[in-house]
Amino acid sequence: MAPTVLTSHRVVSATVVKQSGTVIAMDRRACIMDRLRPETRVLEFGPLDRPMVTAADADVSYLDHASNAELAEKYAGNPDVTSANIPHIRYVIPDNDLSSIEQAGDRFDLVVASHVFEHLPNPIGWLRQVSRLLTPEGAVFLVVPDMRFTFDVMRRRTELADWVEGYLEIRDRPAARHIFEHFSVARQAHPEPLWAGSVTPADLPPLPNHSDGFGFEKARVSASREAYIDTHCSTFTPVSLIRLMTGVANLGVLDMHCSGFWPTATGDMEFGLLLTCREPDAPAPIAPTDLEGLARAAGFEGPFNPEALAARERQDHRFRAKLRAAQLAHRLKTRPPETYGFPDLDPVLHDASPHDSAPGARP
Repeated sequence: MAPTVLTSHRVVSATVVKQSGTVIAMDRRACIMDRLRPETRVLEFGPLDRPMVTAADADVSYLDHASNAELAEKYAGNPDVTSANIPHIRYVIPDNDLSSIEQAGDRFDLVVASHVFEHLPNPIGWLRQVSRLLTPEGAVFLVVPDMRFTFDVMRRRTELADWVEGYLEIRDRPAARHIFEHFSVARQAHPEPLWAGSVTPADLPPLPNHSDGFGFEKARVSASREAYIDTHCSTFTPVSLIRLMTGVANLGVLDMHCSGFWPTATGDMEFGLLLTCREPDAPAPIAPTDLEGLARAAGFEGPFNPEALAARERQDHRFRAKLRAAQLAHRLKTRPPETYGFPDLDPVLHDASPHDSAPGARP
């Protein structure tokens, strides 16, 4: 099934709502309502006082880094948070390690995380853990900020190497560079003027008290593990996140399939994607003539047949490693391109910054 896709200049009433003037925002609940039934098991991350899924919608459990009492204390006096409306936090997970939920045998039909994914030090590891919490037909719905219209506007786009580094290092907190970059370049950004192209990001004032020196001190505190400093570890546009997800899938670290994608709507600052996880497809067998050529190139000599090849692999681990590498390269070269269900978005609309165009030129 082709994924649901909304372009940034097309309004579909079932999945987007007009907030004010020309500002169009994604209706997060509409994106997942067709998946919700009273018996649907849902796990929602970080609901605070505005959960996306309620007990009236489904059998929902909530997860956060702190307990209800700790959250109430943290947000005491914050006029934007009503502590009494924070739902019961069933799972208190301060370190992003979901293994206790997996070991308890809890499984879910839908995992929901709004403005959580960009904070994760190890996105690949988190996705792998979440996939193990899903039922066979389960899915993950992510809502993430579009860096072009947030305080991240001056930061660089996250690359696949960043995610691979976090995964191989089993990172459990933001890297020092993440923290320094945020506190040194974060800007006072608002979507409307950025969408209109009437302001250049470099001309936006920094967030209060943010500077290189402030960023250095925050990074030092985190690196010395004196305190956990929260920040955005990933920054992306709709196009760059698709590239990241496709890259992860191509690495074979996690086989991802996109079953819904909602790019940033005009005037908005967030977008969404629905991911279903599937078992990797069994590799297609290599034709005997191709296999013999790969084996010869790896150093096989003498009459060629499956039994002789298997014996050589058992006897010579260096040959086996060379052959396996050659087989992987052959499959990557000959297999048809895989898009994993992600849409092919127009980079002018979904990756470029509006200020690069004349005001009013955007849809």
